[in-house]
Amino acid sequence: MNTKVLLVGAGPIGIEMAIALKRSAIDYYHVEAGCLAATIAWYAPGTAFFSSPERLSLAGVPFETSPHYKATREDYLHYLRSVVKQFELEIHSYTKLTEVKKLGERFRCELKASTHGVGGPEESEEISINGETSNKSTELIAEKLILALGDMHLPRKLGIPGENRSHVSHYLKDPHYYAGLKVLIVGGANSAAEAALRLYRVGAKITLLYRQPDFASDRIKPWLLPELRAL
Repeated sequence: MNTKVLLVGAGPIGIEMAIALKRSAIDYYHVEAGCLAATIAWYAPGTAFFSSPERLSLAGVPFETSPHYKATREDYLHYLRSVVKQFELEIHSYTKLTEVKKLGERFRCELKASTHGVGGPEESEEISINGETSNKSTELIAEKLILALGDMHLPRKLGIPGENRSHVSHYLKDPHYYAGLKVLIVGGANSAAEAALRLYRVGAKITLLYRQPDFASDRIKPWLLPELRAL
């Protein structure tokens, strides 16, 4: 296959870029290693976005939520699906870019079938569709390559013994799974604070481990810090 632009990633930035390319009548081929907005999809159910809805909207399409409420993971996934449908975007989901080589002034790109997005809880599991992993690849020649990959899909690991064991996770699952359990949360910024509050509310017994002497007020949203301190 040949295309003017290969666009990789179908999160918010990838979707907005696809709309811009379509509006400009530029030939492009759009791939995503997982489902639409795969990184957001593996957020724990009910996760609230810190940004206000107007700052999350794309391509001039309003994103409206109930007054005085933060948008949730479910709200935003619904919005993204509606934007893709409105602009009739063609996104080749579960298609992963595995290799890029320069071919003169163009790029030779190798695409393979994938079972999940990049990063996230399934990254190391490699569960394949129908129990088989396909090695078949498709070659695509592109004049330009746009990597709209975001920066939230890979965890910051500690590099210590035991952190890859089965009872350790770098991602927050549905809080329900932790009800009644003793849970150690490592970190002291927004993600750790939110996880601690959500798990406490479902009955988990929380220990929060942070390497600094106190929480940094500029690293935790102002509505989370007072509740965290109160607990």
